[in-house]
Amino acid sequence: MGTWLYALGERGGYRDFDRQGTRWDVSAEAFKRLIQEDRYPKPMDWAIHSGFRKADQGDELYVYGGKNVGVIGKGVIRDVYQRATEEDDRWAVRWDLDAERTRTLLARPFPANEVLGWIRMPVPALVPVPTELAERIDEWLRSDPS
Repeated sequence: MGTWLYALGERGGYRDFDRQGTRWDVSAEAFKRLIQEDRYPKPMDWAIHSGFRKADQGDELYVYGGKNVGVIGKGVIRDVYQRATEEDDRWAVRWDLDAERTRTLLARPFPANEVLGWIRMPVPALVPVPTELAERIDEWLRSDPS
């Protein structure tokens, strides 16, 4: 089982987040808003440009909001597939958001400087997370901030 990091664009922009091709603002702020308002697609369905040959069903996925934000989301990969429409033949990752842990990370993001010590930026959408970093993030989620 692997662990992956999906990096949202630093400047935002628009990308499709669901199978219907709905265009969403892809930024940490937009992601946060979708979660807080409970308007996120279930499951998530995000385009990817790398990692699709190794990511697999059941792998963990973390959402990285950028160097000024850190890790702000967590979920589990349901499927990695190539879209098969006339308009879109890109690869995509379909994943289930862990809403409880994501809300915890939105309230207290895992620090970007910790991520940057392990993963070089900028990264294409999906990159593997070293075991030690995944353990640190999980420890962060279990810790009491008070």
